[in-house]
Amino acid sequence: MAVLAQIPNAITLARLVLSLALFVMLGFVSAEPASLPSGLVLVAFVTYAIAAITDFIDGALARRWNVTSGFGRVVDPFVDKILVLGSFMMLAGPNFWLVQDGRLVSTTGVMPWLVVLLTSRELLITVLRQVAESRGKSFGADWSGKLKTTIQLLAIGGILLYLNYANLLPADMKKAALWVRDGLIWATAIITVISGIIYVQRAVRLVQTEEHQ
Repeated sequence: MAVLAQIPNAITLARLVLSLALFVMLGFVSAEPASLPSGLVLVAFVTYAIAAITDFIDGALARRWNVTSGFGRVVDPFVDKILVLGSFMMLAGPNFWLVQDGRLVSTTGVMPWLVVLLTSRELLITVLRQVAESRGKSFGADWSGKLKTTIQLLAIGGILLYLNYANLLPADMKKAALWVRDGLIWATAIITVISGIIYVQRAVRLVQTEEHQ
């Protein structure tokens, strides 16, 4: 059982290593159309896909084997945030901006305001969770938080695929792929806001319940 208890944590730490490797690769990617498709972007996508899959594996194994630990409860969501926020930060970075017709254009569609929104939501929920748990109240992830993470992970994968292969598509298919990419980005923004509101409402109800006890 002691060995089983370490497997989910090992998978979580492996996801952290994969995340850091992903960020290094994205730091060397060129968004110039002539450089795409790129083997580096493909390797980055595969690395990201493996990291994203482990996000579902470690928690599932810990629950199935009943080996959840304090280390896992802290480190697992932390690594999740590193993977998601770090990926969006890199995709909004200078490597993925080109000058077209005299203006800057993002080749990934990820705007800096989206990164600010995602980071602000995570900081807010972290503070609310700390306050709730300091009062002995449970404030774990709910359906909106899990849906948010799933959509964010899908969006990052979709962006990487679009970045690498869009220029190989016929004009009509490229336009459709662009709609899918932007749809995932906007879905990420919307579910982030909705999830944040739901968590704030939970926190308010906890405080009101405590005041009436």
